[in-house]
This record gives sequence, structure tokens and C-alpha cells, in this order.
Amino acid sequence: MKKSQKKTPLVLADILKRSFQIGGDRLSRANFLIRILRSSDNQERLVNFVRFFCRTAGRRGKEGIEVNLSPEALYYYIDMEPAAIRSGLERLVQAKLVIHKGNDQYLVPDENALLHFIVEIRDAA
Repeated sequence: MKKSQKKTPLVLADILKRSFQIGGDRLSRANFLIRILRSSDNQERLVNFVRFFCRTAGRRGKEGIEVNLSPEALYYYIDMEPAAIRSGLERLVQAKLVIHKGNDQYLVPDENALLHFIVEIRDAA
């Protein structure tokens, strides 16, 4: 290790810096996930989890963020019945917050609109 450090100190520093960045990013995603799953309102948890999937597994495109939202995968994380998940996703489609592209593929045109929808849910409660 000391030989590597003497020969290429910048490479070692870059490796350590990148390692800490990766760890920090993972911690940030975990904190976000914990915060969004705290709500007792199922629809709010669903919307927040769609936001989480947008950040972690979504593919950004010209029209928005494409994301796979399988009711079975969502059930694993948010413990809602698949029928309730489908109903919640349909509510988001009707509100034009997400666009159903087929199978379990959805397009989220504006992630900030999901955040505003959560505020509306809280105000209605």
C-alpha cells in the first residue's frame, strides 16, 4: 500500500474520494427512502415511492422519467395490496401525473408535480 501511495498518490486519493462519494450517495438514498415510507397514508407512500423509483431506477428522457412500477415490487416495499397499488397508480394516471406506457412501464413527465400532489393529499386529510 505504501509503495502504491508513493508512486501514485493522486490515484489513491481519487479512489478514496470516489469510495466516499459512493457511500454518501447510498446513505442519501437510504435516508430518502426511510423518510418517504414513514407516512401512514397509503396514497402518499405510493406517490413518494414513485418519486424514489424516479431517482434511483428511472431513465431520464426528453419527455420525463421512465420507470418500471410493478405492483408486486411496490408491494414488497410499501406493504399495500396489489389491487390498492393498481388503484393508486390509476389515480395518478387520471390526474396526469404519470403516463402508463404499457405493462408496468410509466412515464413521469414532472417529478415536482408528484410533490405538489402529496401536499394536496395532506391538505385533504
